[in-house]
Amino acid sequence: MDFKVSNFFPPVTRLLGVLIFVIGIIGLVTNGIQVFFISLIGFAIVFSTKGVSIDAANKKLKEYNSFFFIKFGKWQSLDQFPHITVLEITEKTSLGSHTTLVNSSSREMVYRITLLSKDHYQKLLIKQLKDKDIAHQETEKIADLIGFEKVIYSPGAY
Repeated sequence: MDFKVSNFFPPVTRLLGVLIFVIGIIGLVTNGIQVFFISLIGFAIVFSTKGVSIDAANKKLKEYNSFFFIKFGKWQSLDQFPHITVLEITEKTSLGSHTTLVNSSSREMVYRITLLSKDHYQKLLIKQLKDKDIAHQETEKIADLIGFEKVIYSPGAY
């Protein structure tokens, strides 16, 4: 199972990556192959991701960074994360300007499917959803497939 957790670069950097990619493509058309590297950099910025791969058959997991669709990371034992839970998180996004003429903020509830260590002090995000019911259904499905115990997050209780 493979879970893309987030993009490697923040949104503003990815927007810059799209601009670099477009400039590179225009350069390819007008100047030839010598500017191919510029479009390649933009492509890498836009499509780089972070994620988690789980190999249930061999009881291993890998946190990875993906560049050019190649996943870089180290496999580790799945035994260190025996529990799975859904964490309810309020994400706050704010936007402001130096002149303070424009200020905006928003709050949104998200549900994070998270692997937990035995004592719940280590967490590993595998998926984030906006619907509570779907998050709990997905968690049940993953727990059944891999053999995790679905628990309520309570650090130090186990």
